[in-house]
Amino acid sequence: MATSDDVELLISELSASLSPGARVRILHGPFRDLLGVYAGMRPRQRVEILLQLLGGEQRVTLAKKDIEVVR
Repeated sequence: MATSDDVELLISELSASLSPGARVRILHGPFRDLLGVYAGMRPRQRVEILLQLLGGEQRVTLAKKDIEVVR
């Protein structure tokens, strides 16, 4: 089981590689395994992601720990 230190390390590594336009994969929740584009930070360790859904581009806000950068 991950400790809070492990989660903080993961978040700091993710922050270093995130910039607007970066491709990301969603790790948890109803959009799991979908690819999107990082749009920016929101308050309280949340991120805004652009997804291609319902015939258009939709903005979703997720916890930062629920995404990973696709290289």
